Amino acid sequence: MLQEDLLQFGLTEKEAAVYVAALKLGPTTALQIARTADVKRPTVYTTLETLKQKGLIGVELKGLKQKFVATHPDQFEAIIANQRTRFDALLPELMSLYALRGNKSAIKYYEGLEGLKSVYETLLREIRP
Repeated sequence: MLQEDLLQFGLTEKEAAVYVAALKLGPTTALQIARTADVKRPTVYTTLETLKQKGLIGVELKGLKQKFVATHPDQFEAIIANQRTRFDALLPELMSLYALRGNKSAIKYYEGLEGLKSVYETLLREIRP
């Protein structure tokens, strides 16, 4: 299901439901989103706010009414790129902690082609300066 797939990109269940509803409906009110997403209206307002902060929902003013509109789905690429940048900045610290854990002797057992690939990739990672 589409909503479950969106959970893999860091959205909560309610955020995914609200985003999918907004995609289906186009520019619409929070009430319509709440009905389509089957989420209570007060919860929709807070969820829309978090989605706005993530760049997945925009607001259009039509007269005195606010209409909420889902941004283009390619916005997820920007989210993933941002997560990748943050991870790349964090990786050296994680690697230094990994190296400090000690050199205890261990026997590891690898099986099959995937095991062989894993050993090869580990060796390449450790040999690189």
